Amino acid sequence: MRVSRNQFFGLGILVILIGLQFLMVKSVTFNQDTTRHLAIATKNPQAQINEVVIAAAGEDFGATHTQELSAPLGRLLLCIGAIAVLHSVAMTRPGT
Repeated sequence: MRVSRNQFFGLGILVILIGLQFLMVKSVTFNQDTTRHLAIATKNPQAQINEVVIAAAGEDFGATHTQELSAPLGRLLLCIGAIAVLHSVAMTRPGT
């Protein structure tokens, strides 16, 4: 399957929008359930200890995790999207 000019353009615009989103958001804060799920999914040894402590205490400690997003990642996505859009302009039209 050949990638057409329209598909390159659409992919470029999508990557540009994702890059803009990464540039606008500085950090993401996860709630307790998401933090627990990520710790277990990454097999963090401290996650099992926290599960035991929370179960024993029977309380919600409100453990959260804040993840800082990288600005160069947003710029990288913007550049890749711009290259895809400009490449789509340089490609021949479909059907010719």
